Amino acid sequence: MYYFSDSPVVLTDLPSDLNSFITVTDDGQLVAVLVSNQIYFHCQKSNVLLCQYRHSSSNIERYGNLAFAAWNSTGDILLLRTDLGFLGLLHLLKREIEQGNGDNSIKLRLEVVVKSVNILQSLGQFSCCISTCNKIIAGNRVGRVICLNWLGEVLTNEGFDFHSIPVQSEFGINAVTSRLEPSVNYHRFYWAPSLGGFLVTLTNGRLILVILPLSRLDAKQVRAVYLTQVEPYSPLSVNSRFRSYAVGSSE
Repeated sequence: MYYFSDSPVVLTDLPSDLNSFITVTDDGQLVAVLVSNQIYFHCQKSNVLLCQYRHSSSNIERYGNLAFAAWNSTGDILLLRTDLGFLGLLHLLKREIEQGNGDNSIKLRLEVVVKSVNILQSLGQFSCCISTCNKIIAGNRVGRVICLNWLGEVLTNEGFDFHSIPVQSEFGINAVTSRLEPSVNYHRFYWAPSLGGFLVTLTNGRLILVILPLSRLDAKQVRAVYLTQVEPYSPLSVNSRFRSYAVGSSE
């Protein structure tokens, strides 16, 4: 789910029987459309297809199908996650080329090529992940949340056990604090810096806000609060400008 800011423009047809994923860069340059193990890179301004990447059959066999993508803050690295839980980093090479017009003026044209793709297989498998301005936050299948830099290196002094953080029943002085049951795990992360951290949909149908410390992700300073009940696979979008979020419902 995304908030519309202008009239929609058709970039490419998406098969109705396949999951797709769309992510845009913060600098207003690129749109990445992930569908059927292919990623199409479009210019945000002209909507022109600049290049594409295809997840090879050997990579599909070893690591699974592409299921998630997210940009870094500079729009030249794309974080990938497969349905088997492997993370990858796709590096782009971007440059602006001067192009002459008929009226003798010069126009800059954006050129994009895929430089390299690095699958971080040694880190194991992850249920979900998000990209932030300077790091990657990823949760593995046993409830351990770790942080990586954009080189794919683990930040050993950051991270926490998801089932150990205190979770408040609500905001305010009347809140009751508890811990998540071992049988409950996270389903998906949503980066929400204007709310103080990131939103998490849980496998028991609840939504929580994980509140992070301002600098280093110190496990002793991480806390969370319950927000609302959500339906399985509900679409969710964060509006950072107005410090709000929207959750889809079947009703």
